Amino acid sequence: MKLYNLYQSVILEEIIRLTQLNEAVSTSDVDNILNGDPNKQGKFYYVSFNYQGKDGEVSNRWVQVTQRNVSTADNGLIDAYQVSKNGKSSSPSNEARSATGWKKFDLNRMSDIKVSKVPFYQEPKPYTSGYRADGTPIIARFNKTGNNSPSVKSTEKIAALGSYQYADSTVANKEKQKQKAEKDTQARLQQQKQNFGNRQQAAQQQQDVEKKELQKVEFDKFKERQQQKQLQQKQLQQKQTQEPQDGEIENNDIENKDELNNV
Repeated sequence: MKLYNLYQSVILEEIIRLTQLNEAVSTSDVDNILNGDPNKQGKFYYVSFNYQGKDGEVSNRWVQVTQRNVSTADNGLIDAYQVSKNGKSSSPSNEARSATGWKKFDLNRMSDIKVSKVPFYQEPKPYTSGYRADGTPIIARFNKTGNNSPSVKSTEKIAALGSYQYADSTVANKEKQKQKAEKDTQARLQQQKQNFGNRQQAAQQQQDVEKKELQKVEFDKFKERQQQKQLQQKQLQQKQTQEPQDGEIENNDIENKDELNNV
């Protein structure tokens, strides 16, 4: 009886899985997405779809589809840069299972795919996805020649990212923006250099002021010592002038004796 219930449960799970994936994405759907805008070469659109994880949980994904591959198990795959999962995003370098970053998706687990009206033209920027044992970074980037992952048998189609031809006015405008950005950068660097020079000059001026103040203090101390020395010399001279000489003391004594005898 337990075995029967277990068997029935497995069948029910499979029915639910097939019901959830009754709108599985086909290779032709993916190829149409990878072809991009038929009227604008190199113009592609963000895509959303529901995806069933290995744990059975279904979540919504918002991605840039870049390649269609075939796995070593002959399953259809897509390479995509995922921008968000269930409307939430995070930095691709935060963790291995980040909501943002390069992902492989099994077509059999995808459903309810919708192509948005939000365009993109260039490949996503590379980012550091981790580090090797020797400490060198692992750079995750778009591979224009196909996916070389061990789990991928072949790459069937690749989006021609970067082939969009902008209008002359747009190119000219972008060039102006680039020149303006370079000019602003130069001006900012020049201002930083000037600020640094001003700080150095102010520091030098402060040092000069402190040096002059120190010299003044030392000069005042020297002047005070000289004045004290002169005062001491003057006092010594006055003392020497007021004290009688030895000869004068003897003469005075003789005169005093004579006066006493005459009395």
